[in-house]
Parts: sequence; C-alpha cells; structure tokens
Amino acid sequence: MSIFQRIKRYFKRKRMRKSLRVRAYAGKRGVSKVHSSPLGPIIKIVVIVLVVAAAGFAVYKWGIPFAKELFAEKEPAPTPTPKVSATPAPETYAKADMSDLETEVLIPHWFISDPYFYNNKIIYTSGQKAATAPNSLNNVLIYDIASEDSVKIATPDRLSEQNNYLEPLMNEHWVVWLETVAKGGGRIMAYDRMTQESFVLREYSYGMPKLQLSEDFCMFNVSRGANKDSLYLYDLSKKESVILRSYNYNNEPYSLSRPSICSTEMIWIDGMDYELGTTTIKSYKIKEGRAFEQAPYIINSYVFDPVTNGEVIAFLNTQRSYEGDLMVSIGGEQPLVVASGVLNFGLGDNYIAYTRDEAIHVYYWADGSTGRLSNMNSRAILASVNENICLWYDITDGIIGEKEKDRDVLKMADIPFER
Repeated sequence: MSIFQRIKRYFKRKRMRKSLRVRAYAGKRGVSKVHSSPLGPIIKIVVIVLVVAAAGFAVYKWGIPFAKELFAEKEPAPTPTPKVSATPAPETYAKADMSDLETEVLIPHWFISDPYFYNNKIIYTSGQKAATAPNSLNNVLIYDIASEDSVKIATPDRLSEQNNYLEPLMNEHWVVWLETVAKGGGRIMAYDRMTQESFVLREYSYGMPKLQLSEDFCMFNVSRGANKDSLYLYDLSKKESVILRSYNYNNEPYSLSRPSICSTEMIWIDGMDYELGTTTIKSYKIKEGRAFEQAPYIINSYVFDPVTNGEVIAFLNTQRSYEGDLMVSIGGEQPLVVASGVLNFGLGDNYIAYTRDEAIHVYYWADGSTGRLSNMNSRAILASVNENICLWYDITDGIIGEKEKDRDVLKMADIPFER
C-alpha cells in the first residue's frame, strides 16, 4: 500500500472514531476530564464536605443569632430611674409668727377683770360699763361671743360695798369666784347655772385662795391661821368638802403653790427635798367620778403652781421670778425647759401659752416648737388659757387708767393642733 493510501486510511479511521464518540455521548452535557479520572469520587466527597462545613458555619454565625432575636420575647424597656429629690423638712406645729390667729373681743364693759373662756362664752368681773377704773368690781358677767350680749349672774349680797369679785371660772354647770375684802380675807362663791342660784362655798381669813374647777369639783387652798394652810376638794353638787392635805407654812412654804384638777386627774405638791432638789407631786386619777391614788411624781426640780391636763404637768421652777424657767413634764418624765424669764402661763389641750418680754408665745410639747401669738408690733399680757382658747390683754397703749387708755383691749386666739 502506498504512503498516500495509508495516510488516507488513517484520516478515514480517525473520522470514524470521532463519529462513534459523538454518538456514544449524545444528550450529555460536557463532562470534564475529572469525571473520567479515578480521583473523581474523592474530589466529589471533599467538595461536599467543604460545602456542608461552609453551610454549617454560616448557620452558626448568622442564622442561629438571627433566629434567636426573631423568636425571643422582647423584654420591656427599662423604666427610667426617677430623680431623687431632697425630702422637705417636716412642718412644725408652731410657726414663728402666729399673729394671724388673733381676733379682738369687743366686750361692752370697759374694765375687764380675769376673763376666762368656756364654750364660746367669756366670764369676767367688772363695774359699770363705761368705767375706766370702777370703785369696785361688783358684777360677775358672762359675754356670749356669738350674740355679743353680756349677762350678769345673780350673786349674794356682798359683805361690803368696797369688796371685789375676782378670778371667776366656769364650766357647763357651775361658776365659782372670789369675793375679796379690802382688809383681808373673803369668801369663795359658787353659782348653779341650772337653777340660777348662788351660794357661799367657804369663808377665809387670810390671803387669796387659788381656785380650780372641773366638772362638779372645786379645788382650793386656804390659810387657816398664821402658819397653817389646808388644801380642800369641794363637791359642788353635794355641797360637801374634804381636806386633802394640811401644811405647816413654817416648814412647808410650798403650801402657797396652787393645786390643779382636770377631768382625769388632780395633783398638788406633797413635799420637797431641798438637799436632793426634788419635788413630790401627789396624784389622784379620776374615773367615773371617783378618784384613785396613784404613785406620786418625783420631779428633779423645784415646783411652783403645777397645772395638769392629764397628759403633761407644766410649772415654774421659782416663785414668780424672771430668773426662773417655765417647765413641762410629759407623762411624769423628768421636766424640759420651755422658756426662761416667763411672767405667767396657762396650759391648754396641746400647748402652753405664756408671757415673756411683753409678748404671748405658744409652745407645743409634741414637737418642741414655739411661736409668737401676739402681733410683733404690740405688747401683751396673758389673761387665761382653757382647752384650745387663749385670751390676753393688748397693752400696746398701756394699761387701763393710764393716759389715752380708756378701755381694756382683749384679744383671743383658737390655737390649732393640726399641721
């Protein structure tokens, strides 16, 4: 065979082999040489592993946090922390200036002696209505604040035309007062408001008794001789009396100190130990009209004129000296100083009123606060205190009888306790 024929046969066979390959793989996409290689399966496994690993990493990195955030319950937004403000200081019962409480009482009589408030009425003694300095205080009068009327109560005939009526006290049923004799001594008088009858409770020869009134009972101390004093409790409804304590003035000068009685307790000074500086105050508790002796109060102080309302005892620690102090004992505990340089004082339901430096002050023992009751531009002297009412004289223009002073000026205040 010639060379030409051999070349022609080569190309003919080549074309035949190509034609057979095309027919054998007809319809299949192009397959790489890797598929036909022995390493093909291994490569496929490696590729699959890599793909799975990549997918797992993507799920762990982004898918799971996204799912948690998507399906987790959203917590409520935190409440902003409130700003803490400073707590204001609590108010005290007393204010520095309490003069907004005062009102003037326009009693028709120009001379008003020893006014005392009870149940919207004021009892006092006086002479003639327009007298600036009456010859005698021969009337016991009750002024009704609502109606502005003043009524004179029936009194027994006086022992003398010059005798004076002083220091009246009143409650729902009774009125008591003193008839003083110019030369000394006098009588303790009483008036029944139900029957409108008056009577002599007791006569006395020396000094002036210090009356105390509560319900049907009147307490007073009287001199029975040069050196002998006695303390009495008088039952006005039965007109009977009992001596609670007898004193020898030479050894017991505190017998001059007034007793005190309220609806729940009566007290008086029973003894003093000058070496120890203590005072013994006798106490009887009152319940259902009967008195029961209880343990005495032992006060580490000199005590003069103690007054009780059943909760506290107020007193002076000297016999009316500006060098002393006004004191208060709460529940029988050792006393606290209320004020120094006090002229006089009165005990109310929740407060003590007193005169100092010609001004009226109020002290609340509940918190120890003090305020001025009388006007800052006025001068004043305390007249009396009962329950929540305080009475005082305005003496800015002087006292009655002085030049340009033709009548007493009486002020009143209802002392609050709520803040």
